[in-house]
Amino acid sequence: MELANEFWYYFLVPFAWLALAGRDVSPGARAAAAIFALAILAFLPFAILALGSIWVMGALAWSLGDGVRAMPEGRFRLLAVAILLAFLVGLAASLARPGLPTDILLGVACAAALPCLARLANPGGIYGRFSFWLSEISFTLYVVHFPLIALLWFALLAPAQFAIGPTGFAAATGLIVAALVYATAMWWLFERNTGRVRSLFLKTLHIPKR
Repeated sequence: MELANEFWYYFLVPFAWLALAGRDVSPGARAAAAIFALAILAFLPFAILALGSIWVMGALAWSLGDGVRAMPEGRFRLLAVAILLAFLVGLAASLARPGLPTDILLGVACAAALPCLARLANPGGIYGRFSFWLSEISFTLYVVHFPLIALLWFALLAPAQFAIGPTGFAAATGLIVAALVYATAMWWLFERNTGRVRSLFLKTLHIPKR
């Protein structure tokens, strides 16, 4: 579901941004972008559009990172406490009454926490290297983990179900390790080359880098 939603966000948000705030873009191109954005808005169900607020909040949080890092310590602590309270309220509400509004509240609170987490110093050592590696492969892991785990379960484990215990924990650990190894391989083959492919694409189309 999340990947299906995100597919549309990657179309809708750039078209909307180009139409509303595009620089050095001809009026015709902006009009075409607006038409595409409106067509997507008319086509998509309300729930997908509403959940897109979380996606947009994540992008906004990234853009606000420098401002949060430059905040005085007192204001930063107040912001962190407010976000923590919003997260706890969203978590409690989502557990008590699952639904679209509580999903959005929890998602927005998590997105708002990102600039605060980015302000923290890298602890270094094993944890620092491990967290950096996870951050590098995180998007690829997000994309590939479910298809891989579903394939392994249907091919090797189905229809077995595991209760909480040593066997269940061993099976879960094996699946997690397999997903991490597979995601790392896919990242090395594809995602780490994104910048190189983008540069080649821009060069081929004679589009200046920004």
